Amino acid sequence: MRIITKYILREILTPFGITLTVFTLIFILGNLMQLIELIVQKGVGIFTVLRLLGYTLPFLMVYIIPMSFFISILLGFLRLSSDNEVTALKGSGLSFFQLLPPVLILSVSGYVLTAFAAMVAQPWGEHSLKNLLFQVAVVQAKVNLKERVFYNEFKELIFYIQKVHGDGSLEDVFIYDQRDKEIPQTIIAKRGWLIPNPQERSLNLRLEDGQIYNISLKSKSAQTVSFKSYDLYLPLEQIASDQEKREKSETEMYLPELKEKIRQTAPSEKKYYNYQIEYYKKFSLPFACLVLGLIAFPLGLQSRLAGRSWAVILGGTVFFIYYLFLSMAFSLGERGTLPPMIGLWVPNIIVGLIGLYLFRTAYLEKELSWLNRLKQAVAWLKERVSKS
Repeated sequence: MRIITKYILREILTPFGITLTVFTLIFILGNLMQLIELIVQKGVGIFTVLRLLGYTLPFLMVYIIPMSFFISILLGFLRLSSDNEVTALKGSGLSFFQLLPPVLILSVSGYVLTAFAAMVAQPWGEHSLKNLLFQVAVVQAKVNLKERVFYNEFKELIFYIQKVHGDGSLEDVFIYDQRDKEIPQTIIAKRGWLIPNPQERSLNLRLEDGQIYNISLKSKSAQTVSFKSYDLYLPLEQIASDQEKREKSETEMYLPELKEKIRQTAPSEKKYYNYQIEYYKKFSLPFACLVLGLIAFPLGLQSRLAGRSWAVILGGTVFFIYYLFLSMAFSLGERGTLPPMIGLWVPNIIVGLIGLYLFRTAYLEKELSWLNRLKQAVAWLKERVSKS
């Protein structure tokens, strides 16, 4: 049994590694243009880009790991079944349930990996990603501040700097601030420098020895204010809203933090349901490895009964159904229509019931009559299309 278990594990782990790599590459290729823009136009280093990718992978792995385990178990048993190796194993005295240990080992392993990614790696990755994006934005702001040119990259702010020193300090700074349309300001200062605040993910421009000229267009009046020190907040478009700068988002929180936020937030607030979705998602998504493994195993054994290609199509359909119900649970949960505690477990329950049906069918070695009728319908449709 140990030899057979190791052999089946190898048959499954090989497609798992390939599938995991392919899905990861698809994600990278999907964001390739954005990565090239960061390197070429923004001047971000390749090492920084790799760090950005690394911090986004935990979130991706929460979805990729269950998908990869499902496909690898399905393909592994499809290969064994189509080459009559399952028949040979049964002929040598192995029962249906004695083929289950490799599936259980891999399903539980997938559950543990996905749970770790959801509960530990994802919050760490999301928090690290936002901090790195903030650092990139600060560096970009410092690099783009040129001397003796008008600079308007910050929203509704126009800069003119006479001298930019090597240490980052600024000399003879002119700023036109039109964020308040009613009272635009003109700020002149002898010195200034940028001060990042990683805790609040904000960027301030500290100015010294200057004047602020306020001109009220409504009352047609002017006012002059002198200052020794003045902090001007600079908006960084790469960072989210002010509220998100000052506190963690739900995706950055660990389980105890989410639980505390749910307790402190009123049900009337939108954030209440967002916290609940993120909390229960960390339990329901890892459990998908178990229910999807329950489906992949009998589907793999059905290749001789239903056909290899049809088993793959059926598996893809089941996978689509799972994530369709999951997306519906997210949408209904955000609106408070369906409690996330219930909605996020509905996909597991539905797919689990389908898995039990397929498991029983494979155990009794029954033909899937409805699948044969579907095959006949598709064949008839192809024939009609070719004749026309």
